[in-house]
Amino acid sequence: MKIRVYFLFIIISLSCSSHEGKEGIVLESAEAIVIKPGFSKNIVDIYPNLDTIKYVKLELSDSSIITEITKIEVYDSLLYVLDAKASSLFVFDMDGKYHFKIHSIGQGPEEYTQLDFFSIDRDKKQIVLTDLMGYFIMRYDLNGNYISRQKIPFWAEGVTPIQNKGVVLYANYRNNSKYLKKEYNIIYLDSLNQIQYTYFPYNSSLIGRTRFITPSGGVSYTYNDQSYFFNPFNDTVYQLAPTGLVVKYIFDLGERKFDQSYFSKNQDELNSYVKKGEYYNIMDVLENDDWVCFSLNCFSKFESWHGFYSKKSGEIINAEFYYNKNQNFIPNNLAAFNSWFIAELPIDYLLHSKDQNKTEPPEGMAKDELNSLLQTLTEDDNPVLMMYKLKDS
Repeated sequence: MKIRVYFLFIIISLSCSSHEGKEGIVLESAEAIVIKPGFSKNIVDIYPNLDTIKYVKLELSDSSIITEITKIEVYDSLLYVLDAKASSLFVFDMDGKYHFKIHSIGQGPEEYTQLDFFSIDRDKKQIVLTDLMGYFIMRYDLNGNYISRQKIPFWAEGVTPIQNKGVVLYANYRNNSKYLKKEYNIIYLDSLNQIQYTYFPYNSSLIGRTRFITPSGGVSYTYNDQSYFFNPFNDTVYQLAPTGLVVKYIFDLGERKFDQSYFSKNQDELNSYVKKGEYYNIMDVLENDDWVCFSLNCFSKFESWHGFYSKKSGEIINAEFYYNKNQNFIPNNLAAFNSWFIAELPIDYLLHSKDQNKTEPPEGMAKDELNSLLQTLTEDDNPVLMMYKLKDS
């Protein structure tokens, strides 16, 4: 699992508006669903649950060399692929054909220092990118043309557009005491940077030097043009509704969940608890029309569990390792749309499979398609995406 922890030491002069907004109320929903992952089967053959698999090799050219995929969003039949390491956003069609990229590193008015996160503003039909080193939100049209940039008024690890033409910022327990009278994890801003609602207060003076992970793909996702938020140190997925947070899913992790009481203890106790890391973090959540997928990590035990929850039947599939008959099945999911999930397949794994298949031909779903892909693959190729559907349980 790729994790990025930001150490930002730039002091910005732009302070937030004196309007501190109001502390929002989390709206409970009668439709909120409790998901209770099981941890008994660490190996599962996913073949009986698979409906369709197809492989997409992202076109490689001098302009489309991908270093490392951080996040993918699907919008209007295009794949928007963020490579934060290269500070570039690449755009491909659903067959992997390259269209264009955004790459504009520099100090000019239409440039950025680095790219960290991105999202698609479906209301404005714009690409929203964040330069956390420069404290900017960058906006581009869907053809990659620069529109504007706006200063972020405090430290943040993620930006999500919402339907009222504003954004929601996620501050991962950063020291924002210079900019805010009271610090919060979630802050709603309108289009003028005015604070509207705030959620989940914390006191950075009690946290001290303790550092909290941020999933490389961010802490939000989009489904049916609605945005959702999850906190790696909490157990709840919320809809980012224009009027505030609405509970959508609750992960019942029992004794494995992060103990929130440590936030009210002294710095040494909190730091020791976080470093020990015997709890499970929610690292990824995505959903399509039929399933919710999620990843749970316990870093002290080097465990990573990947699961699926059926919206229709309530069935839960959860395991550390998956197989598609005799093929490894890697649900390193990066995006979801309609009934599909999209996962990245490591090139080194595929090349190893190519050698292995000479003595042990693959079985399972899409074995012929996999063989055809392997015949054309080299170690210099761009990443390969696996698009798959699960059966309607």
